[in-house]
Amino acid sequence: MKRTTLLPFFLIIFLSSFSYSQPPLPHIIWGYVYYDGVVSNANVTVLNERTGEKLYAITSADGYYSISLGDMPSGWKNGDGIKIVVEKDDLIGEAFLNVDDSVGNQQADVFLTPPPSADFYYEPENPHVNEEINFFYNSSSPYIVFIQWNFDDGNISNEKNPSHVYKKEGNYSVTLKIKDKYGREDSKVRLLNILNYENVENEETQGKDYSKYVILLVIFLIAVSILFIWKSLK
Repeated sequence: MKRTTLLPFFLIIFLSSFSYSQPPLPHIIWGYVYYDGVVSNANVTVLNERTGEKLYAITSADGYYSISLGDMPSGWKNGDGIKIVVEKDDLIGEAFLNVDDSVGNQQADVFLTPPPSADFYYEPENPHVNEEINFFYNSSSPYIVFIQWNFDDGNISNEKNPSHVYKKEGNYSVTLKIKDKYGREDSKVRLLNILNYENVENEETQGKDYSKYVILLVIFLIAVSILFIWKSLK
């Protein structure tokens, strides 16, 4: 009697373990990759942020990719955060979605971005000692997370559009360094010649002094010419 009563119990355990061993259901993440048109042969990484597991794919000739989350060792759950990262040469892009099994397979297109390109300009064009110089960030690169200015006089700034004053005349190499959220960096260097007002005034004064001598020389030559003509007419 005891063996007969225990049989259904073991049968339930066996069936339960069989049901848990079933492979996870497929859930397809698919989409297209773009950069000035579709991008072929791009490397696609799909990350389940809950489990840390990844799957990989390569885009086809028409920029298409697809991955089944059922291929992940731990499978997937409704609501899982899925991050899609695509790389091709120096181009990178990403997309994010939450698994929603009520809508079936989910589309996640990815748009790639080029590496950042640093650029800037400043005003005034001919700065002087103790004069405020305004620097203007002039890069159109997206996803910039780090900006640093080095003014080559021991001072730096992380403002986007800083102002700076130089205390001494001379040549300074101003460097703008930027970094995007993918860790890609770029920098731009411009040479500033900081002038001293006193030196400029001296140069202008010297120029004026030379002009006086030129004028006197011209007057002298005219006078000599007139005298010569007057004598020749006698």
